[in-house]
Amino acid sequence: MFAYVGCYTSKERKGKGEGVSVYRIDPASGEWTQVQLVKDIVNPSWLTLDRRQRFLYAAHGDGSDATAFAIDPAGGQLTLLNKQPTNGRNGVRLAIHASNRFAVLANYSTGTVAVLPINPDGSLAPLTDLVTLTGKPGPHRTEQASAHPHDVATAPDARPAHGTRAPDHDGNPHDRTLGAAMTIATFGIATAILSIASLSFLGLGAQPPTAEWGLMLSEARRYLRTAWWLAVFPGISIMLVVLCVNLLGDAVRDALDPRITSTAD
Repeated sequence: MFAYVGCYTSKERKGKGEGVSVYRIDPASGEWTQVQLVKDIVNPSWLTLDRRQRFLYAAHGDGSDATAFAIDPAGGQLTLLNKQPTNGRNGVRLAIHASNRFAVLANYSTGTVAVLPINPDGSLAPLTDLVTLTGKPGPHRTEQASAHPHDVATAPDARPAHGTRAPDHDGNPHDRTLGAAMTIATFGIATAILSIASLSFLGLGAQPPTAEWGLMLSEARRYLRTAWWLAVFPGISIMLVVLCVNLLGDAVRDALDPRITSTAD
């Protein structure tokens, strides 16, 4: 078991730390043994692991960056991957989205929330969203003159939490719109097939000698005891066509909307 400890390092914060410390914890005795100290990291004041505990991410007090580290699964040591600007100042909290594909960071001093995608290798990609928080200032004229986010959280099932916007930067938004339109269109086709068959069955649609499934079902009722297959096969045909059309719409939607095809890397 390993523990990762951040700290303040700058004079402005009266910091006495040197960076990110890595400790091995003896599960039997609970004793902590330092195995690594990653220096030259300024104010790594908030640390968090990704959902699979393969990578470590740091927010920096008074800073304007987020930092990514790879974790050695055997020894727990850290390897610096990269840093990315957060377009804000004083990152105080950093959370990993439930999909494990986004880092969400609160910039306390500038009143913003930044979203940085996580690459497959664990490194951080450039910022893709920056939300400026607005609202009525609090009663303290100095400390509450503007918004100061001090925490971020995401729902465990990847939905937006507390009415906030969920990170949504996968794929092309036009593809997602097309996927939704295809789903609606295929649902409409299936509804039309059922409606036409129903009208024909009631004698309000196609008339003999037109070959139509609903009409076939209606005509086959009088032969159920002697030739039951005359009703069974048109019914099965209607069911299979409607099912296939709906499955096709679902497949197109899933192919065009990456938020549905994968919730975790």
